[in-house]
Amino acid sequence: MVTGTGTVVKRGTARLAAQLAGNGDADGVAALAEAIITTPEDDSLATENSLLLNSTTLGNQEDSKWFYVLAWPLMMLYACWAALKVWPYRLWRWAMCRPSDGADEEEWKEYQKRWWLGPRNALWLFDSHWLGEMVRNGVTTSEALDGINAVPVLSRKGELNTWGGWWVRFWLNQPDGQAVRNRLRITFREILNELCRLWESRQAGQKIHVLSLASGSAQATIEAMAVFLAAYSDARGNIELHLVDRSGSSLLRATHLAKVRGVDSHVFIHTQDVKSFLAAQPDGSWDMVEMVGFLDYRKWKSAVEICGAIRRVLKAGGMFISAHIGPSIWSFVVRWVINWPLLLRRPISAYRRILLWAGFAESEVKILDEPHKIHPVGVCRKR
Repeated sequence: MVTGTGTVVKRGTARLAAQLAGNGDADGVAALAEAIITTPEDDSLATENSLLLNSTTLGNQEDSKWFYVLAWPLMMLYACWAALKVWPYRLWRWAMCRPSDGADEEEWKEYQKRWWLGPRNALWLFDSHWLGEMVRNGVTTSEALDGINAVPVLSRKGELNTWGGWWVRFWLNQPDGQAVRNRLRITFREILNELCRLWESRQAGQKIHVLSLASGSAQATIEAMAVFLAAYSDARGNIELHLVDRSGSSLLRATHLAKVRGVDSHVFIHTQDVKSFLAAQPDGSWDMVEMVGFLDYRKWKSAVEICGAIRRVLKAGGMFISAHIGPSIWSFVVRWVINWPLLLRRPISAYRRILLWAGFAESEVKILDEPHKIHPVGVCRKR
């Protein structure tokens, strides 16, 4: 896309904003995904390398840890070395590269991102491979998460059979990375099962409304929607999936995935933050709400408020699917080697208390644990 000044705008957020503004959708009003124009740069690793498409990679929960337990001391030493490299870089950025007071928002965002993440290509045992570089420098984004989720498929294809690829596979296959992919498998399965239940128990003429908050590239929900519609072709035209995220880049990747899977006529996107979107929703308006990963970054009060708002907008009998990262001996490695900052890890008991304080009854809450007990998935049904 070219702006009026001739500057090429590559950021997905800017391209999506321009499209939505042109469609009169500058205020977060839903836009149908099939009307959104995507480009090859919006392609996601989930498109061709989704572990949800293969029965082997989908069905096998990952539970390999003893090799990493033995390697843990060396991994911690490498993580300490990575942390020490970041602080001098931060001082240099602050002294030499700090934007001026008149700098625009994008300059400040880039400065803050690099301050948190450190120098590019800092770890030759991780980001010397394209996948490692993408994950480390795109961290906290859906692009990086899609990269972590794609490791089993890329490995089966032989695309990580190089020196750099071996190291990326080593770091992204440690238990915390395995647990992320286990979470994806559980989420996909629960969404698909609930879609089938909703359709089979619906009243005549009733539409199903599904909401994905802080959706990212929405891999689990879009893949589940595609499998569901392949099994229930009569549901076409009677189900809607709404994706809410502030990142235009993530929503463009989700749109691209929806088009490839043939479900874009059922997908609506909203460029909006979670709290303001929920505040505008009527009580009891959604059959299912999915929000996986967002609680990992929310302080206690905010997490309770958001989950409470979700319970309010759920229909009676509706399901809320969420997840929360738990404590792990790998957290220091995740923070400094994979470079994933700002995670708020809470034990399952605290995760459950958030859901209970949000208004869900004890009988409404079910926690599904994955083998490593790092990324439990909560399934709450409003009575």
